[in-house]
Amino acid sequence: MRASSVWTHPITRARLLEEALETVSDGVLVVDCNGLIQYANRSACEGFGWRSLDGTYLADLVPLDKRHKHQGGFEGFLRSPAAQSPTKVNGLHRSGDEVPIEVQVNYSRVDGEFVVTAYIRFL
Repeated sequence: MRASSVWTHPITRARLLEEALETVSDGVLVVDCNGLIQYANRSACEGFGWRSLDGTYLADLVPLDKRHKHQGGFEGFLRSPAAQSPTKVNGLHRSGDEVPIEVQVNYSRVDGEFVVTAYIRFL
């Protein structure tokens, strides 16, 4: 017999998942196919020095001298998506300082839209 659970109500489930994402120590970014951040958890925002990253371009978190390479890599990923192994790179903090991070990228489709998820560990 199945026990009653808070997970059976869709709104409650969505809220619980959001809370879980907000409390993990790694950063999580959800990015659309235009490179626009649609969701950033608290750890991602704090790690890059921002209160919110929603509506920011992913490229804005990449050091200036690496943006061209990043953009090419992002476009290539969109053409041939595949789960990526963790990669150590530098991100760009709000202060202008570079911050060492480890990034793992994955993808999915949500309501027919291509979505990129980046999991970020601040080193």
